[in-house]
Amino acid sequence: PQFVFGARTWVMCIAAALVSIIVAWLGLWPATSRGVSLHTAATYKLGAYQRTLVVPRAMGHGHNTAHSSSMSDTHVHGDSANVAEVEVEEARPERAPLYAREPLKVMQGSQRGAEAAYGPQQLTNRKYRNSLFDMQGKNMEPAPAVSLRAMLLRSVVADVNERGPNGSTVSKAVLYTVEQWPKATRMGRAELVEVGEQLQKLLSLVNTHQDSMNATQLTVTTNSFAKLGAIDRELVPFITKAMDNLERSATVPSMVETFDRVELVKTIWAYAKLGMGASSVIPIFCDKLLKGGHIAHLDSKRASALLWSVGKVDYVNQELTTALADRIVHDPELELDAVGTVTTVWAFGKLKFKNHEVVQKLANSIINQPSMTLEWDNFGVVNTIWAFARLDYMDEQLMPFLIQRVLMEDSVADMTAWSITRLAWSLAKLRYFDEGVMEMIGRLATQKHILHNFDGQQMIHMAWAFAALGVRNSLLMDVLAFRMLVTGEVKDFSAQGLAHCAWSFAKMGMKHEALMSAISQRAQQPDVMEDFTQQGCAMMAWAFAKLGLRDVGLLWALAQRVMQFPTLSDSQTIANLAVAYATLNVRDEDLFNRLAEEVSSGEPFVTAGITDQHLANIAWAFAKLRFRNDALMNVIAEEAMKPEILTTFTYQGITNLAAAFAHLGIRNEKLLTALANHVLKKEGLWATGVQPGVPVSPGMSQHLSQTAWAYAALGIRNVDLMLALGKRAMEPEILHTFNAIGIVTTAWAFVQLEIDFTAQLLPALSNRILTTDLQLSLTPSQTALLAWTWAKAEVRDEKLFDVIANRAMATQTYGRLGHSEITKLTWALATLGLYYRDLMDFLAWRSAGLVSKFTASEVAEVVWSFATLKHYDSELVARLLEAIPRLWLYLSPEDTPRLVWGLSSLCAMGPERFLPDCQAALKSLAATVVKPDMLVIFTEEERIGMAWGFLITGLTYDELLESLLSLRPSTLTSISRAHLKEIYDYVLLHTDQLPLTAAALNAYRHSSTGVP
Repeated sequence: PQFVFGARTWVMCIAAALVSIIVAWLGLWPATSRGVSLHTAATYKLGAYQRTLVVPRAMGHGHNTAHSSSMSDTHVHGDSANVAEVEVEEARPERAPLYAREPLKVMQGSQRGAEAAYGPQQLTNRKYRNSLFDMQGKNMEPAPAVSLRAMLLRSVVADVNERGPNGSTVSKAVLYTVEQWPKATRMGRAELVEVGEQLQKLLSLVNTHQDSMNATQLTVTTNSFAKLGAIDRELVPFITKAMDNLERSATVPSMVETFDRVELVKTIWAYAKLGMGASSVIPIFCDKLLKGGHIAHLDSKRASALLWSVGKVDYVNQELTTALADRIVHDPELELDAVGTVTTVWAFGKLKFKNHEVVQKLANSIINQPSMTLEWDNFGVVNTIWAFARLDYMDEQLMPFLIQRVLMEDSVADMTAWSITRLAWSLAKLRYFDEGVMEMIGRLATQKHILHNFDGQQMIHMAWAFAALGVRNSLLMDVLAFRMLVTGEVKDFSAQGLAHCAWSFAKMGMKHEALMSAISQRAQQPDVMEDFTQQGCAMMAWAFAKLGLRDVGLLWALAQRVMQFPTLSDSQTIANLAVAYATLNVRDEDLFNRLAEEVSSGEPFVTAGITDQHLANIAWAFAKLRFRNDALMNVIAEEAMKPEILTTFTYQGITNLAAAFAHLGIRNEKLLTALANHVLKKEGLWATGVQPGVPVSPGMSQHLSQTAWAYAALGIRNVDLMLALGKRAMEPEILHTFNAIGIVTTAWAFVQLEIDFTAQLLPALSNRILTTDLQLSLTPSQTALLAWTWAKAEVRDEKLFDVIANRAMATQTYGRLGHSEITKLTWALATLGLYYRDLMDFLAWRSAGLVSKFTASEVAEVVWSFATLKHYDSELVARLLEAIPRLWLYLSPEDTPRLVWGLSSLCAMGPERFLPDCQAALKSLAATVVKPDMLVIFTEEERIGMAWGFLITGLTYDELLESLLSLRPSTLTSISRAHLKEIYDYVLLHTDQLPLTAAALNAYRHSSTGVP
């Protein structure tokens, strides 16, 4: 109304309009003219996209409503006021979650408003827009090879230069570029160079005029760059350089003071969005928020945006995070919506901010608002579970709720390789098993469209998750192993990845030798091996040991790597290394000396976290490889006897520790007594019976037998413990779980320690063998030890010995029945007076071939046994006569009398042609024993037996005969019946040489089984 137009003016305007309409209708407007519109150029280049990408020049002269309509495609909700915000979702696992909220719109957030930054003229006014289009029309000729985005950048730069560049116009230009960017067709690689060149020009303008920008303009510019980088990741290298330059202006102290709290948050967000965690903007602006008291005034959107930002770049500021957490917990006005809740949970998880109070409140808010999760997409739900896993927060009410949301149809349909990997890892971290979810993950992971999108790290995490939860999915593990090999991902695995991958397959017992070989080769590369941590070395060694893969090259390399560490940080690493090498029987002395030195040092970093299992495993490993280190074992004993550790020992720990000391021959009676007392006091262990409804441990019988064996091997006679073990072993629920070796070692231990329980225990164990097929599993050594044990206990179980005889002669034992087993078998049969001709023929034949391997003591036992059973074998005797001259120097005082008597008896049974050789062998023995200083060592029975043996082979030794003169009739009653018979025979033969009285004959005649 303020303007009055004359008639001439109206006529001219109408005429111009009519001319324009006619020309446009006829299509006569030249495409190359100076006034070409962006609409025409876009049509020339992009065809069908003309209506949605740009605004026609003709509409540019119309009302602002037309512009608002044309710009609606850039707004998240179609609201023209939201021009400053472009929501960009990220799908990569290393980035922030898709639902992370960006700060509020720049035009809405500033306290000073957009007018303070740009004046009263709006950002999208006609003058700016028309100028932009005019510049484009003046400076660009449409050509099919030119990118529309390059055209946009060229137009913006030209318009800024024409209008006069300054901080205001430059920031407006950057913002407008971001608004229009999504509308333009995405550039290909061919256009990237041209777009980069044009972008560099715009960034140069920003760099030149940034000092003239105020706080709001800097905020707008940084936010615009962040969103542009989110839209086109290819431009990030260019943008980050500009952001580095803007950092200089933004962090000037005087400039920092002009930022309000909203601008501070938005600027932090911008740098976080681009992943510029090293920028000084973030710590300076966070410090400004803290010291300026702004944290208390942030609304929920900005609070969650700030948390997202610091979490995105892993900026740890305990004071800032605590202040935000306190507001969430205690400020009722700070109510987080669905997006804010999930963003905040993610941020705390990313930062590992383990504040139980705030985490519990966030969990409760999710539980109390079930509809909240319906607003989350698949990534939102998965990242929430992931965050709680990072925080080690397990809520029995929350997890089923989140799992139910994961299993909803829309969530399952959106699953990707990244999301199922993160989900699986999170559940494993929380030790939360849900059969439905794991079945779904396993099924999806083997589908082609997901499997082919797995990268190496994701495959490792997937394998680890299933292994950690103990979910054996053979198909999945096979597919992952195959995929790792086919894609060659293993060649790029890091040291940590190799360790976790090997551990996962080993934990599941999946022996993929090709994969493990590839892992080994990759690990042995020098640049990879040097990255292995102590824990990584232990995991790798343990994995190969678990699978039984004895890769000596890898184990040597791992040992060398371990030796490079100045100290070993924890007892678990030491225990795992020791167990792995012991399991694979790799005896690396340098490594084990180092391990022993670390434990023996008693350093707090080693012993502080030591457990009963660590102590037992270390001791077991050293015993397995026969590394005896007294200093180490003393430290282990001292640590084990500490009350806080002793009371935690389990069946396996007690067994392994006691057995280790026994194998090494270290008789630490104090430790073994402490372990025994713990067993007897601890409810539910071997001192108590089986409780109704309580299942028996599958390894209970093994623990019982091995513990009993350890105490017997060390000669520690703890009657209370042994009785408790024996009674528990006889319980039917446990007795039927005994295997052959368990029966043999348990019986041996009780007999060896002379525990007054064998009368009850041995029949029960014998019945276990006779009534089952265990007899078929008896090995030669077990068969021999079984016979020896029953003989030592003087239990004449003929049915059991029938089994023993048959087993000894079984074809499976041929070639495996050694000299030690033959010695035990023959002695047992002779001791119990059990004679099996076929068995003795077999043992004689086998012994004749093994004479060269017999020890002196074993020769004495075998000779005595065959003589006692009166079983003569000429081949065996001949071989023994050849061997005795080289063995007599090694005979013990206990063995010599038995050998003399037994050899004499065998020679007396055989033909006279052997007598010279027999006399020669006996003379070699007599040269040592028939001496006054030696004869006093032997008992009366032994002297009588030797005298008789020499006499029946025609040898007489006065010194030996004179030693018998000291025998008095009163001592004869204490001599065994066997030797009484020898005395009787000797008296009959040599009454003129030895004035024995009738007492000797009377003692023999009146013995219970004597025969006059």
